[in-house]
Parts: sequence; structure tokens; C-alpha cells
Amino acid sequence: MLTNAVAGFENGKVFIKKETLQDLLKNALIYENLRTNKELFDEFYKKLLWWSEFYKEHKEEKEEVKKQLEAISLWLEKKVLCGGELEIVNGEVVNFEEEKNLLNLLKVENFELQNGEVIKKKVKLVGKAKRYLGLRKFADKSSTFGGNFEVDTQKVEEYEKHAQKPELYSLVKENRLVEVVNRFSLKVLETDKAFFTDRGYSIVVKRLEEIEAESQEKLVRLNYKEGILPYGAELFIFERLETSKGRKEYHHLNEIMQEITKLGWASEIFKETREITVDKEPIGWLMF
Repeated sequence: MLTNAVAGFENGKVFIKKETLQDLLKNALIYENLRTNKELFDEFYKKLLWWSEFYKEHKEEKEEVKKQLEAISLWLEKKVLCGGELEIVNGEVVNFEEEKNLLNLLKVENFELQNGEVIKKKVKLVGKAKRYLGLRKFADKSSTFGGNFEVDTQKVEEYEKHAQKPELYSLVKENRLVEVVNRFSLKVLETDKAFFTDRGYSIVVKRLEEIEAESQEKLVRLNYKEGILPYGAELFIFERLETSKGRKEYHHLNEIMQEITKLGWASEIFKETREITVDKEPIGWLMF
């Protein structure tokens, strides 16, 4: 079921926005790079440590604190997608080449509704915060969409001229993006199932398990609520905190994410909230 957070409803047409699909791939690549490159995680972790100290010394300067966290977020995104030796100078990310952005190698368009209908349902926020969010438009759960999302081989040929390429370039060149998106999406699913299980939403958990079984592992969720840090980064941090108690970075990471959450800048993962319909249907999941 795709809500208007990620679907467009214009001139009688219903579609999944191409920007939503690009954002999904961005977060999947960020998660993958953190998972496979310990040096990248260590560098990211050190920047978060620095930010935490900066925050403690400049609590009254909220906009500047936010700017510095946004810079770390952009640094991580461009490091994964563009590669190079990036730096943060006075809250600005420098020394990256946007023409090297891996997302430039895609052919992507809006995915238009081919079968199904638009319905309206009430939505509620559940978890630590609980409230009704009103009516939203949805494509119903039997809907199908179609569109173009593939690697542009001509752009890949042109990209070969770059001397230094991002670490994950080979995944794009070899057209293995579905593999990366699958791995990321299964982690999102695992986190969501744990969230709803812990809070007694057995109907939602059952529906997620049905989606997982029907999809043969080819599924994505498009409507996650991102914070300042990329969702893929927060998902990796969450997984790290769940599995690394006792390790030296556990205490600091936990404290940093608590600080970011208190400031209202965390994703739904650390805010411990999710959106569902009032009849307890998960939102934003689709099979491909």
C-alpha cells in the first residue's frame, strides 16, 4: 500500500515518484558500504563523536549544531556515492565531484499505476508517540506499477574515464543493485517485525510475514521516515547497537543517538514510531 508520502496523484494519474526510488537506492548503498567497509564506519563514528562534543559545548546554538550534523550526513552520502577524499570545512562538505555520483548512472522514471485503484484510509502513528494522522490517499494493496529503473550502459562506459571511483561502483557496473536493495530491505523488514512484535501488533507482523513469503525476498519499503542522518546509516547503527553491547563504541553510539533523538532529528527507528492504517495494515511495502 503506497501512500502519498511516496506516490504522486496528478492529472488523473497515480505513480511512484522516481525520486523515491533513487532515495531507496541511496540508502541501500549507504547501508551496504557501512556493512562492508570498517574504515568507513570508523571515520563516520569519529565524526559523530566530534559532533557530540560540539553539541555539548554549543547547546544554545541549535542551528549551528544542526548544520554540523547535516554536514556529516552529506559527507557520508557523497563519500558512498561519489568517492574521493572528502572533508568538512566550517560545516560545508568539500572535495567531491558530483559527476561521479553513482545515481547518475541510472535510467529511472516515475512508475505509473497499471492495475488497481486509489482509496482513502485513516492513518495512525504508533509506538512512543501515538496519534491519528487523518485520511490519506493510497493505491490499494493489489495494485501494480510499471516503469523504467535500470543501469544506463552508455553512461557506465563514459564513467570509466574517471581515474578514481567509489568503492561500490562495481555493483552498479555489474548491475547487481537488486542484490543490494534486497539486503537492505530485509534488514528494514527485520527491524519492523521486531518493532511490531514488541508492541503486540500481531496482525501487522502476520501481514509483514505474508508479504515476505509472497515476495520471495524481493521487496522494498518506500515510506520510511528519515531523520538528518540517512536512513541506511541509522539502520546500520541500530543493528550495531543491537549486536555490539560491550564493545567500546556501544556506549558512545547509544548516547549520540539518544541526543539526536531528543533534538527531534532521528528517524523513526530511534524515535520508535511507525505509521499504519487504522485497520492495522503496514504502509509502503511492495514486491518487485
